[in-house]
This record gives sequence, C-alpha cells and structure tokens, in this order.
Amino acid sequence: MSVSLTFGEYEVLSHYVADARSLSAEDFRQRHGDAFLVHEASASGFKPVPRTKATVAIDTIAENSVGNVPHLKLNFAVFPVRRTGRSPFPNFISIGRAKSNDVIIEDESVSKFHAFFRLTDKGDFVLQDGGSKNGTLVDEDIVPDKNKGAPVVVESGMRVRFGNVEMTFMTVPEFSDLVRRSM
Repeated sequence: MSVSLTFGEYEVLSHYVADARSLSAEDFRQRHGDAFLVHEASASGFKPVPRTKATVAIDTIAENSVGNVPHLKLNFAVFPVRRTGRSPFPNFISIGRAKSNDVIIEDESVSKFHAFFRLTDKGDFVLQDGGSKNGTLVDEDIVPDKNKGAPVVVESGMRVRFGNVEMTFMTVPEFSDLVRRSM
C-alpha cells in the first residue's frame, strides 16, 4: 500500500511481504534498494507543515509527540534509502521535507533539506547533517553538520533521528527478516 504524503510517498511494511517471501536478498535489494528507514508507527503521526511555514524548533514540540501511538507492525512506515531522481545532488541521498529530496519526511520538525546519506567505497552508509534546524542523531549521538565534522557511519539496527522523527536504519538482510517476522 503506497501512501501519499503532501510532498511524496512512503510504503507500509506490508508492501514488502510478497517480495520478502519470494525474492533472494540480492533480487530484493535490486528491486527496493540497499537500506531502509523504518518508523515504528504509522506516518499519520507526522505533523505536516504548511508550505508557507518554517521548520518548528523541537523545544516547541511536545516530547515524544511522534511515534508514541502503537500500531500493527504491518502499518509501520518504510522509507527506502535510495536515489530517486528528485534530488539535484547526484553524489548523495538527500533527506528532508521538501519534495526535491530522495527521502521525504513530511514533519514540522524536519528541515526542508535536513541530512544526507552517502554510500562509501567500502559499502558503508555514512550520514551527515545538512545544516538542519533541529539536528540529526544516531543512537542519541549528534551527527555533525556538513561544515563542522566528519560523517557518521550508520549500521543496521541503529536508531536515527531527524528532528523529532525517530526511525531504525536497516539494510536488506535485517529488513527482510523484519518483514518475514511481521507476517
């Protein structure tokens, strides 16, 4: 089930069930991408921003206002971490709430251009904050701004937070396993 957001789309976990059952890990990766961000609740909990409004600072948002409502695993929101052709940046995978990002997270605490992933020559994913208003965290550690430090290596199972939106980063083996366990 593809769910349309104001500026983009995400999939729910159940969308991947048939492919997790029938495809090899390599075929699954070819079809869906190398990695995923899994929001352990429905994305209906996100707080969209009117186009004329700026990013809301986290200190003005109630703590745990996103993702605190339990939902069935099959309704978890899944954001593939892959290039889509929407982003003008060919060297990385952009994340933010604007429609020009590869990964679109429509929430008021997420900046228009919030952060970005790169895939290293070794096959590792690294994450860098793009100068966002509310920052990026990996397992509660601050990810440096692109002008203030080195990117952070992100491994499968790590918690990633963009503004007030927390997700789990997963590569294909762990994501496929999650999908199969959710059936």
